Amino acid sequence: MSEIQFITSERGRSLIVYKLFKYYFERTLIVTGEKKWRCCIKKCPAYIKILEPSNLITSSNENHNHESCSEQIIQRQQLSTSVKRKATNNPHDKPSKVLIQCLNDQSTNKLEITDLKYAKRNAYNARRNILPSLPTSPNWSSVPVGCETYYRVVGKKWLNKKFLEIRNKG
Repeated sequence: MSEIQFITSERGRSLIVYKLFKYYFERTLIVTGEKKWRCCIKKCPAYIKILEPSNLITSSNENHNHESCSEQIIQRQQLSTSVKRKATNNPHDKPSKVLIQCLNDQSTNKLEITDLKYAKRNAYNARRNILPSLPTSPNWSSVPVGCETYYRVVGKKWLNKKFLEIRNKG
């Protein structure tokens, strides 16, 4: 894996994988038009500079002070981000179905069963972030249905755009 590969981080930003090291975008150099990418490890001095259309590395400092990522970690990150993206774009599909679609789209020969469980859990969590939260107060709640919102109050009911009192038998 010595060529440049673009992936997406867990937070949705672009990353480069080069020789099993991950780099994040730092800045574009104004004079030369090169893009500088730094190693994702905070204390690491490594960087690469590339020309964007051809992805040609013009200069680099590849002196890392840490070990490289394994292919399993990189494949897990790719799978997880694609599962999250598809789960939020298609909220009515089952997470297991989304996971199978993503597994068919990518080469995932280094993944383990636990990685698949984590990816499925990430799909649930990503979907939960886009759905509305459940009401917490028993006295007042709003439940969105289509474009309208129906409200419920203890002892009253919203019906035909008028409040009707519910009489307690007792």
